[in-house]
Amino acid sequence: MVHMYDVQQLREVGMREGYTPAKKDEDYYHKDAVITDLLPIPELGLLASAGMSSRSPQSSSDNKICLWRMDTLQPKPPLIGHDRGVYSLDWYADNHLILSAGLDHDVMIWNPHVNKKIFALKGHNHSLVGVKWMPGTNQIISGDISGMFRVWDVRTFATIQTFNCPGLNEINCLAVT
Repeated sequence: MVHMYDVQQLREVGMREGYTPAKKDEDYYHKDAVITDLLPIPELGLLASAGMSSRSPQSSSDNKICLWRMDTLQPKPPLIGHDRGVYSLDWYADNHLILSAGLDHDVMIWNPHVNKKIFALKGHNHSLVGVKWMPGTNQIISGDISGMFRVWDVRTFATIQTFNCPGLNEINCLAVT
Protein backbone atom coordinates (compact mmCIF):
# COMPACT_ATOMS: atom_id res chain seq x y z
CA MET A 1 0.00 0.00 0.00
CA VAL A 2 1.03 3.57 -0.61
CA HIS A 3 -0.19 6.12 1.94
CA MET A 4 -0.24 9.89 1.41
CA TYR A 5 -0.01 12.28 4.38
CA ASP A 6 -0.45 16.01 4.85
CA VAL A 7 2.40 16.77 7.23
CA GLN A 8 1.05 20.27 7.93
CA GLN A 9 -2.26 18.84 9.18
CA LEU A 10 -0.69 15.62 10.55
CA ARG A 11 -3.27 13.40 8.88
CA GLU A 12 -3.56 10.83 6.15
CA VAL A 13 -5.15 12.22 2.98
CA GLY A 14 -4.99 9.21 0.71
CA MET A 15 -4.13 5.56 0.38
CA ARG A 16 -3.72 3.28 -2.58
CA GLU A 17 -3.87 -0.49 -2.21
CA GLY A 18 -1.69 -2.76 -4.25
CA TYR A 19 -3.37 -5.47 -6.24
CA THR A 20 -7.15 -5.74 -6.45
CA PRO A 21 -8.26 -8.31 -9.04
CA ALA A 22 -11.63 -6.64 -9.60
CA LYS A 23 -10.07 -3.41 -10.86
CA LYS A 24 -9.75 -2.92 -14.61
CA ASP A 25 -6.46 -1.04 -14.25
CA GLU A 26 -4.82 -3.79 -12.19
CA ASP A 27 -1.71 -3.81 -14.38
CA TYR A 28 -0.72 -0.43 -12.97
CA TYR A 29 -0.26 -1.88 -9.50
CA HIS A 30 2.52 -3.91 -7.95
CA LYS A 31 0.99 -7.38 -7.93
CA ASP A 32 1.92 -9.47 -4.90
CA ALA A 33 5.01 -7.32 -4.45
CA VAL A 34 7.03 -5.52 -1.86
CA ILE A 35 7.55 -1.86 -2.67
CA THR A 36 11.31 -1.40 -2.57
CA ASP A 37 11.64 2.31 -3.35
CA LEU A 38 9.53 5.44 -3.68
CA LEU A 39 10.64 8.41 -5.76
CA PRO A 40 8.76 11.71 -5.51
CA ILE A 41 9.05 13.87 -8.63
CA PRO A 42 7.40 17.14 -7.55
CA GLU A 43 8.17 19.04 -10.76
CA LEU A 44 6.05 16.52 -12.68
CA GLY A 45 3.50 15.92 -9.92
CA LEU A 46 4.41 12.23 -9.90
CA LEU A 47 5.36 9.54 -7.44
CA ALA A 48 7.21 6.50 -8.81
CA SER A 49 7.27 3.17 -6.98
CA ALA A 50 9.54 0.19 -7.59
CA GLY A 51 8.59 -3.34 -6.67
CA MET A 52 9.86 -6.83 -6.20
CA SER A 53 7.91 -10.05 -5.84
CA SER A 54 7.42 -11.07 -2.23
CA ARG A 55 7.42 -14.75 -3.23
CA SER A 56 10.81 -14.81 -4.91
CA PRO A 57 13.16 -11.89 -5.59
CA GLN A 58 14.14 -13.63 -8.85
CA SER A 59 10.52 -13.66 -10.06
CA SER A 60 9.56 -11.46 -12.97
CA SER A 61 6.00 -11.08 -11.70
CA ASP A 62 6.69 -7.47 -10.74
CA ASN A 63 9.31 -5.86 -12.89
CA LYS A 64 7.76 -2.48 -13.50
CA ILE A 65 7.92 1.04 -12.16
CA CYS A 66 4.47 2.30 -11.26
CA LEU A 67 3.71 5.99 -11.72
CA TRP A 68 1.11 7.75 -9.60
CA ARG A 69 -0.33 11.25 -9.71
CA MET A 70 0.96 12.84 -6.55
CA ASP A 71 -2.23 14.76 -5.79
CA THR A 72 -4.69 11.85 -6.12
CA LEU A 73 -2.57 8.66 -6.16
CA GLN A 74 -4.33 7.71 -9.39
CA PRO A 75 -2.16 5.44 -11.54
CA LYS A 76 -0.56 6.41 -14.81
CA PRO A 77 0.82 3.88 -17.30
CA PRO A 78 3.76 2.02 -15.75
CA LEU A 79 7.33 1.87 -17.03
CA ILE A 80 7.98 -1.67 -18.22
CA GLY A 81 11.37 -2.99 -19.30
CA HIS A 82 13.17 -4.67 -16.42
CA ASP A 83 13.39 -8.47 -16.60
CA ARG A 84 13.29 -8.86 -12.81
CA GLY A 85 12.37 -6.87 -9.72
CA VAL A 86 13.32 -3.20 -9.44
CA TYR A 87 15.24 -2.24 -6.30
CA SER A 88 16.29 1.41 -6.65
CA LEU A 89 15.05 4.63 -8.29
CA ASP A 90 16.52 8.09 -8.71
CA TRP A 91 15.58 11.29 -10.52
CA TYR A 92 18.05 12.91 -12.92
CA ALA A 93 16.66 16.42 -12.52
CA ASP A 94 18.80 18.21 -15.13
CA ASN A 95 17.42 16.06 -17.96
CA HIS A 96 14.09 14.98 -16.42
CA LEU A 97 14.91 11.28 -16.50
CA ILE A 98 14.09 8.42 -14.15
CA LEU A 99 16.92 6.02 -13.33
CA SER A 100 16.19 2.49 -12.15
CA ALA A 101 18.26 -0.49 -11.04
CA GLY A 102 17.36 -3.98 -10.02
CA LEU A 103 18.01 -7.66 -10.03
CA ASP A 104 18.57 -7.90 -13.78
CA HIS A 105 22.05 -6.23 -13.57
CA ASP A 106 21.10 -3.24 -15.76
CA VAL A 107 20.51 0.44 -15.10
CA MET A 108 17.51 1.66 -17.06
CA ILE A 109 17.04 5.29 -18.13
CA TRP A 110 13.44 6.39 -18.68
CA ASN A 111 11.62 9.38 -20.12
CA PRO A 112 8.56 9.76 -17.85
CA HIS A 113 6.88 12.19 -20.27
CA VAL A 114 6.30 9.42 -22.81
CA ASN A 115 6.68 6.32 -20.58
CA LYS A 116 9.55 4.95 -22.65
CA LYS A 117 12.88 3.38 -21.82
CA ILE A 118 15.65 5.42 -23.42
CA PHE A 119 18.58 3.13 -22.75
CA ALA A 120 19.83 0.20 -20.69
CA LEU A 121 23.29 0.59 -19.20
CA LYS A 122 24.91 -2.85 -19.19
CA GLY A 123 28.13 -3.87 -17.51
CA HIS A 124 27.39 -5.28 -14.06
CA ASN A 125 27.57 -9.03 -13.46
CA HIS A 126 25.48 -9.06 -10.28
CA SER A 127 22.18 -7.67 -9.02
CA LEU A 128 22.24 -3.93 -8.48
CA VAL A 129 21.65 -2.36 -5.08
CA GLY A 130 21.36 1.22 -6.24
CA VAL A 131 21.70 3.93 -8.83
CA LYS A 132 22.22 7.63 -8.10
CA TRP A 133 22.63 10.77 -10.17
CA MET A 134 25.52 12.96 -9.06
CA PRO A 135 23.95 16.46 -9.00
CA GLY A 136 25.68 19.10 -11.08
CA THR A 137 27.23 16.51 -13.40
CA ASN A 138 26.26 14.30 -16.33
CA GLN A 139 27.26 11.26 -14.33
CA ILE A 140 25.42 8.54 -12.50
CA ILE A 141 26.83 5.82 -10.28
CA SER A 142 25.59 2.29 -9.88
CA GLY A 143 26.62 -0.41 -7.46
CA ASP A 144 26.01 -4.14 -7.30
CA ILE A 145 25.99 -6.67 -4.47
CA SER A 146 29.58 -7.75 -5.18
CA GLY A 147 30.89 -4.27 -4.39
CA MET A 148 31.52 -3.26 -8.01
CA PHE A 149 30.69 0.38 -8.76
CA ARG A 150 30.42 2.00 -12.16
CA VAL A 151 30.40 5.69 -13.01
CA TRP A 152 28.52 6.38 -16.24
CA ASP A 153 28.44 9.43 -18.52
CA VAL A 154 24.79 9.87 -19.47
CA ARG A 155 25.68 11.89 -22.58
CA THR A 156 27.42 8.88 -24.14
CA PHE A 157 25.90 6.04 -22.05
CA ALA A 158 29.45 4.81 -21.45
CA THR A 159 31.27 3.68 -18.32
CA ILE A 160 33.96 6.22 -17.46
CA GLN A 161 35.21 4.62 -14.24
CA THR A 162 34.90 1.40 -12.24
CA PHE A 163 36.03 0.61 -8.71
CA ASN A 164 35.54 -2.12 -6.12
CA CYS A 165 35.04 -2.35 -2.39
CA PRO A 166 37.07 -5.50 -1.73
CA GLY A 167 36.82 -7.70 1.32
CA LEU A 168 33.08 -7.38 1.83
CA ASN A 169 30.65 -10.28 1.56
CA GLU A 170 27.84 -8.30 0.02
CA ILE A 171 26.80 -4.68 -0.49
CA ASN A 172 23.11 -3.96 0.16
CA CYS A 173 22.72 -0.20 -0.25
CA LEU A 174 24.21 2.81 -2.02
CA ALA A 175 24.35 6.50 -1.09
CA VAL A 176 26.17 9.35 -2.82
CA THR A 177 27.33 12.47 -1.00
